[in-house]
Amino acid sequence: MPASETVNERYFGPGYSPHQLVDDNDAPAHSTHTERIGINQSEPPKCLSDGSVNVSLEDGTELNLEVVSTGKLDGWPIFDMHGTPGSAKGPSLSHIDLYRMGIHRIGISRPGCGDSQPRHEGRTIADCAAYVKAVAQVYGITKASIAGRGGGGPGALACAALLPDLIVNAAVFSCMAPREGMKDWFTGMSEANREAYGATPDKLEKLMANLAPVALASQTNIYATFEQDVEPHMSEADRRYLEGHPGIRRQMALGHADCRAEGRYDDIIAAGSPWGFSTKDITRPVFLVHGREDRFSPPSHFWQLCADVRGSGGGAQYEEGFGQFETYKLIAPYFKRLRRQAVELGYTG
Repeated sequence: MPASETVNERYFGPGYSPHQLVDDNDAPAHSTHTERIGINQSEPPKCLSDGSVNVSLEDGTELNLEVVSTGKLDGWPIFDMHGTPGSAKGPSLSHIDLYRMGIHRIGISRPGCGDSQPRHEGRTIADCAAYVKAVAQVYGITKASIAGRGGGGPGALACAALLPDLIVNAAVFSCMAPREGMKDWFTGMSEANREAYGATPDKLEKLMANLAPVALASQTNIYATFEQDVEPHMSEADRRYLEGHPGIRRQMALGHADCRAEGRYDDIIAAGSPWGFSTKDITRPVFLVHGREDRFSPPSHFWQLCADVRGSGGGAQYEEGFGQFETYKLIAPYFKRLRRQAVELGYTG
């Protein structure tokens, strides 16, 4: 990547102006916020970095994980788990807004997604905790928050459950619940998701193969996979929201185009299989955010998580008129909330 080219320009085009996931009217004035959290406004921003991290998992697996690091690099770290399909280069708050919030956002592409190599065949949701732990060790991070949206939500919950010494708190947006023990897991789910998550591995491989020509078309038209694979199955609430927020639609399309077939396949298999931990074992504070009109992660999943996740100090927010994607505009307030709670718990100043 040329030295003069920012990550945003690389992925979103020359002269791209980062589109916030929260409307300007919803955000507090920067001057008030930066003063409240004690950021030195005369200090030049440490913008961002991106690249890859070689990690060795405890089971001997060797991976090269794509990491997108944005915001204030010495700020409070928040690991950010992308949706399915997607990558760490998908929707995110701008690095300037993260810097002003005093937050260091670390996005990790799961194996098979983005530039993360090689495929980690047979991975489970619990393996997401191994990825985060390995990256945290490379970065020298000993305490952090974690967030996840859509297909990244279960991985965030895995970290909250399995990494209590690292993860202070968590926020998940439009998250699925474990399939085990949930009779109405498919209720309210879009036809496409029912077909994918209900398929046998062999049938799912055929479904993924059918997407190969569309994925190839995405190399010249970033909206190809999004228009064929996502938009026909959205709720009207999601459709209205994306029509009014073309910048977010573009970011989501880029994330979808950046996810390889094997990454999507492994995400789906992992979400519908035993997760490798119990959400009832989470002791850290978790914030659950969901929209009633979500057809990808139905509301029944939200209510199941509300019953199962018992960590104290968290909370739940259920928005009547939201689909899945509109919950993303709540990411900024919840990032602030995670940092504020970390301060209150004595983990950062």
